[in-house]
Amino acid sequence: MEAISFPSSAGRLVHAPLRHSRHLRASIVQKRIATVLVTLALAWLAVGAYLPPAPPSSTVSVQVQQGDTLWAIAERYGDPDEYILRRIARLEEMNGLENGGSLREGQTLMVPTRLQSLTEHMIASR
Repeated sequence: MEAISFPSSAGRLVHAPLRHSRHLRASIVQKRIATVLVTLALAWLAVGAYLPPAPPSSTVSVQVQQGDTLWAIAERYGDPDEYILRRIARLEEMNGLENGGSLREGQTLMVPTRLQSLTEHMIASR
């Protein structure tokens, strides 16, 4: 607890505890929390700068089967770390499909996939 010193009528220094109002205490706590949050955010950004980049992507050729949808193909072949709607948009963009366009059985699509890292490949082949 903080203290305040002031001279008494006898000329001596008197030390008295400094009492804060509830509002001032809440403000101090809020500032400390904000400082901690900003520090954590900066640390998160600093760590993110040193993370390895995502593995490169490749494409595979897929023939559309009866009942296939862009959603199903994106789920089956796309990068599982990428948001599904983004995978569908990439499928449409790569294959010149209009938004919401229908697929035909036998149609060939180029599908972006993530290349597995060497360790992932070794684990998957066991």
